[in-house]
Amino acid sequence: MGTQTAIAQQIQSTGADYILTLKANHPTLAQNAHDWWEKYQHEVENTPANTTELICEAGHHRVEKRRFWSISADQVFEPTRIGQWTGLKSLIVEQSSRQLWNKTTYSTRFFLSSLKPNFPDFPGSIRSHWGVENQLHWCLDVIFSEDDSRIRKDHAPRNMTILKRLALNLLRQDNSKGSLKMKRYQAGLNNNFLLQILSNSGIF
Repeated sequence: MGTQTAIAQQIQSTGADYILTLKANHPTLAQNAHDWWEKYQHEVENTPANTTELICEAGHHRVEKRRFWSISADQVFEPTRIGQWTGLKSLIVEQSSRQLWNKTTYSTRFFLSSLKPNFPDFPGSIRSHWGVENQLHWCLDVIFSEDDSRIRKDHAPRNMTILKRLALNLLRQDNSKGSLKMKRYQAGLNNNFLLQILSNSGIF
């Protein structure tokens, strides 16, 4: 939902650059990228000029491999399409394989970026985004069911998000056993445990 032309324009207006995930909410653009990759994949993989990096991660019986390529946007999209996205310069392709025990899955993802194709750290930029997603947004959804929230009016969504982030940080400071979700549930039922959570922060 963050991949919108208005957001790209707003980011560029501040002098910053963007890397936006291209998904099915832009079906024509996503299909253009997919078709181009299907046609030229082998040629791109064998071109040294394209930025390529291999990242391997192992943990919890899991091995993940990722390869990245950056292609000039004008090689993939028509000028009218590029003109809709402020500052669009490159399409990034990420191919990943995930091996868990005896099962291996593969996926291909596309990103739109205002960075030039020769930018040296596309992988690091993309991974740092998922670090924020995994450490904050995913936790807020799992622990507080934020994606199901119906709070919409005025400043209420922003205020509630701030309170949820504050509560999440307080829960993380508690060293007792149990998941963050269970600790939140326990704090709602047990005033003594709630006071323990608050005292860890120095509020009381």
